[in-house]
Amino acid sequence: TLPRRLRERQRRFHIARDGANGKECARKTDSVRVTIPSGTVLVPNPVGGPPIPNPVPITLDGTITSGSSKVKVA
Repeated sequence: TLPRRLRERQRRFHIARDGANGKECARKTDSVRVTIPSGTVLVPNPVGGPPIPNPVPITLDGTITSGSSKVKVA
């Protein structure tokens, strides 16, 4: 069972988070870091030939550029 439940009710998404940090939600303009695990995307082959699965994790940093008005943290 995941510690987080996601359900739709009255056309709104409710995200329940369990834990010491309580309720949290990211907002527009917040920083975000995403890590893509090894072996999940194709990258150029360093010795030529067809693309290969990424041998190491790929980490991307960015900013949230838009959000939803239908999210309620419960």
